Amino acid sequence: VWMALPTIPEQHVTNQEFATSTRSRAGLDVFRGIAVCRHHAKDRATGQITQCTSACDARGDHARLCRLGGWVVRRHNAMRDLLAKEIRDVSAFPVHIEQHDESTPEDQRHPDIDFYDTNGRRRWIDVSVVTPWARTWPAETHAVRSGTLAASTENIKRRKYQHLALIPAIWEHLGRVGAGVQSLVRGLHASED
Repeated sequence: VWMALPTIPEQHVTNQEFATSTRSRAGLDVFRGIAVCRHHAKDRATGQITQCTSACDARGDHARLCRLGGWVVRRHNAMRDLLAKEIRDVSAFPVHIEQHDESTPEDQRHPDIDFYDTNGRRRWIDVSVVTPWARTWPAETHAVRSGTLAASTENIKRRKYQHLALIPAIWEHLGRVGAGVQSLVRGLHASED
């Protein structure tokens, strides 16, 4: 739930993050007067700093998608870590993050989480946080109905990792979760009912 009160420190946000999120959720402008993106990234190997010089938009779409700002990676890792913690909290088995698997071809990224379910079967989870404003999505086909983009991304993940018992964990950037996450969380907490 978007407006739920935070229950753990990892869910806390700053006043600025809350204001930005609220304005974005309401469809209002997020930025005023910023013409060029100021995000930057440091290359770990060379130490060279790369500056993004893309134009910013008032709605903040570029800021959410800029690969130099780190928001894309931080958002992904926050969801991955939250899900791994949830599994650890209810499971007697170890949970691994960003592990390599011999059965995954070299040209494919490895799933984000692997663990054993309550039946002792090895499962993998690949996390994505998606937005219809990304250039890879035709926005008009995914912005019509909540959950459509998550469902499309789940299908892509299943095809990519068809050789694994994969649970696609997809979050739409405004809060909607895909069926894979919903089913996983229900399964993890089934014994509590």
